[in-house]
Amino acid sequence: LDPSTVFAATVQGLVASWDGGERWQNFDGLLGRVAVTAVAFHPREPQQVYAYAASPELGFLHSADGGRTWNPLGLFFGPREGAAHLALHPADPKVVYLSTFSADLYRSTDGGRTLQKLVEAGRVLAP
Repeated sequence: LDPSTVFAATVQGLVASWDGGERWQNFDGLLGRVAVTAVAFHPREPQQVYAYAASPELGFLHSADGGRTWNPLGLFFGPREGAAHLALHPADPKVVYLSTFSADLYRSTDGGRTLQKLVEAGRVLAP
């Protein structure tokens, strides 16, 4: 809701700026201390935020309050895999696309609770 709010995924954790990138601070707790590989706000409902943290306790995460609190969605790819990119459908914040380092692509239509694999290792799977 505030265009000067920016989140960044880093190897040292999720960081945030509330002044357009002038100053940055790590998130509190585990999310501020483990590698975060991807983060995305929904374009029309920016309080809906998704992230992927390289930790079995966290993995794929959702925040319904602009990043103040986070809920793990029960998906962790393992120590050598992670989310490379997250994209949210512009009209529906429950539709999330997640690509991995190994060129897999997943779609969720229920806010990340379940995922359907669309592409594996760069190859489109049969419908």
